[in-house]
Amino acid sequence: MKKLTIFTLTVVMLFAAAVPCFAVQIIGQVLSTDIRAYINGAEIPAYNIDGKLAVVVSDLNNYGFKTQYNNTLRKSSVTRNPSATNFTSVTSNASGLPIGTRVMDVYRSDITVELDGRPVEAFNVDNRMAIYFAELKGYGTYSYDNNKRTSNLTLDKNYTPKPVYLLDVVKPYLSKKYNEYGTREYFMMGGTQRYNGFVLDGYSPSIAASVETGFAYFNLNGQYTKLSGVMGYVDGKVHNDGWDVTIYGDDRILSTQRIDPGSLPKAFSLDVSGVAKLEFRVNRDKSGLTCAFGFADLTLTGGGSGIQSKIHTSQLGKAIIFVDALQSYNASRKYNVFGTRDYVMMGGAQRYNGFVLDSYSPSIAASVETGFAYFNLNRQYKKFSGLMGFVDDKVHSDSWDVTIYGDDRILLTQRFEQGDLPEEFLIDVSGVSKLEFRVNREKSGLTCSFSFAELMLYQ
Repeated sequence: MKKLTIFTLTVVMLFAAAVPCFAVQIIGQVLSTDIRAYINGAEIPAYNIDGKLAVVVSDLNNYGFKTQYNNTLRKSSVTRNPSATNFTSVTSNASGLPIGTRVMDVYRSDITVELDGRPVEAFNVDNRMAIYFAELKGYGTYSYDNNKRTSNLTLDKNYTPKPVYLLDVVKPYLSKKYNEYGTREYFMMGGTQRYNGFVLDGYSPSIAASVETGFAYFNLNGQYTKLSGVMGYVDGKVHNDGWDVTIYGDDRILSTQRIDPGSLPKAFSLDVSGVAKLEFRVNRDKSGLTCAFGFADLTLTGGGSGIQSKIHTSQLGKAIIFVDALQSYNASRKYNVFGTRDYVMMGGAQRYNGFVLDSYSPSIAASVETGFAYFNLNRQYKKFSGLMGFVDDKVHSDSWDVTIYGDDRILLTQRFEQGDLPEEFLIDVSGVSKLEFRVNREKSGLTCSFSFAELMLYQ
């Protein structure tokens, strides 16, 4: 994030409640201002950041919007609430201060902010996120009156979320034989240049009766309602038989069809309301075949409520970062710790404060225990929470069993399949001394990279 400096006010920003996982690092200041912000004629508290007007996103809940924060994805989401029509004016507590008076600091943050699924530039101010108010002009009519020193937003009563390109808001967290195309690169389908999508290459070798080939997984986090686009064979590739193309939403088939050779691209529109895991697959049950299949003009429409955390830790007691408090006294060779400044990618998001266990089940053994780590809790803690899942961009060709033990008793066990999104967990560790993590697989010749992140202990 760039260093912030203060200039003459021109644009407006917002804040959303959030807690940074980084060590505190001040990168700018919030200043008082004489410019005021209004939504449908009701004043909302405003500040000056980097020469631009700013308001608090949590306040937007009182001005025709809904705001939600997902700590798992480190993301704050803003959507319209069309049922809200009456707003009450609130003046900033800094409005009476001399112009340019320091009010609070701006901190570095890894948290992102989205307006109906569209990412916008964001900042952390006093554990709240800030974005430019001018970004809200898509929700209605925005204007600035320099004589009155006011910025005004009049909300559109008939507002509907505008589609955004899939690849502008989310990237695949797992893929194979995947090639991406944006707004400046294209591939040909049906004699037409196609942008904003990707190509999955398929190959069904003669040594196998059925082989899954090209695939891609995306984490939509339940924030969207519709997926639209065009799909078809890439021009110039000889496809000597039909291929099965399937799109899944949370392991449920949203669309499946066999595309015959020579078929023109087909438009599609799918309901993805509530969907977190979006999966594209190109398969064929006949051996010795190849294909290059494209998905283009992929857009998402927002309006989804988002998937919220099922674990509420605010009442669990004093929270302690696991990797700050404990070190493993015995671990497998490929045990790697990351803290508040390092991260791994899981489910398409940066994850902090945890460790990775790389596991390998060699072909010379039918059953091999691989990744493991032991910690001594010394019976000091009551609860243990976190997130667990495969590390992104590692193709895991089969399922893996993940188990957490407390004093040799199973506290949690779960099987993870390829493409599964990370899972939250909350475990009772009252009276536990020896805490053990294991990642195993019975089938030989397999590898995986599995992570435990956002690990917190509660006393």
